Amino acid sequence: WRLVVHWRRQRPDLIYVNQGGILRPIAAIGRRLALPVLCQVQTLEDARWVSSLTGSHAQVSAFVCNSRFIAEHTKVPAERLCLLYQGYKPKGLRQVHPQTKNRRLEVGLLGRICESKGHYLIVEAAQRLKALDSTDFHFRFIGDAADEAERKRIRGLVESCGLQQMIELRGYRSNIGAEFEALNLLTIPSFAEPLGRVFFEAAEARLPVLVANQGGLGEVSSFFGAGVQFQSGNVSDFIEKLQQMATQYEATWQDFNAAAGRMLSMLELEPYIKVIEQILEGAAAGQPVSEVWLGSPSETEACHP
Repeated sequence: WRLVVHWRRQRPDLIYVNQGGILRPIAAIGRRLALPVLCQVQTLEDARWVSSLTGSHAQVSAFVCNSRFIAEHTKVPAERLCLLYQGYKPKGLRQVHPQTKNRRLEVGLLGRICESKGHYLIVEAAQRLKALDSTDFHFRFIGDAADEAERKRIRGLVESCGLQQMIELRGYRSNIGAEFEALNLLTIPSFAEPLGRVFFEAAEARLPVLVANQGGLGEVSSFFGAGVQFQSGNVSDFIEKLQQMATQYEATWQDFNAAAGRMLSMLELEPYIKVIEQILEGAAAGQPVSEVWLGSPSETEACHP
């Protein structure tokens, strides 16, 4: 009620919802006060929840999705659906250069430790590589679990499989640049990632990426021709692609370096912000808005995803 009173007094031009989970009450307030709404849809959970709120759809001028993967799961009126790849602001990450001769490859996995992020797939891959007496790879899990039970589970699995020499649990780290500098490859085995920033950070660092072929990251990897893909959830294919990248590391790095440069030039922040401004202005006018922006050379006129 305090929010209702505040908005009634301030009369904002637009209500911006950055998380779909709170859309229903916000749309109800917007309807009561005759205020237009814009809703950001960034996760698969948000997409499914927003899709179920059919009674709120007419109050929302634009649903802004960060990948085609998310847009396809956001069942809202097409004239209110926007698809925008996120613009990227460089972070000053140092570009990694290949130095792998006569030593094992350092392979990183960055993010919260959980089943959906692919950590347990990496553990199984490490088990198989150990059985083959392969000492070519060392995996670094950069990030922590959400709770103590998950933390004990992953640590116990690594220890019970005797993988302490192959998998390093580094926990939460704030200096991502330093972590990247210690790696030769970054893997993103998540099977339902909407559009992870880590992919673009790896591109800035010119750190080759091995990514699952599903979700928003598989989509972006294919669209920009950046990174090597493996069949999502397939441990055998993961190992095969990993070994290929190791065998041809110099060529892998050169290919990714070129593709990363093209991708980041397409996703510069300024043109992205201009498209966002157009959407905000249209939404504030209370009109349905539909835009597609997949990078500056791509089509940016209003159309249906």
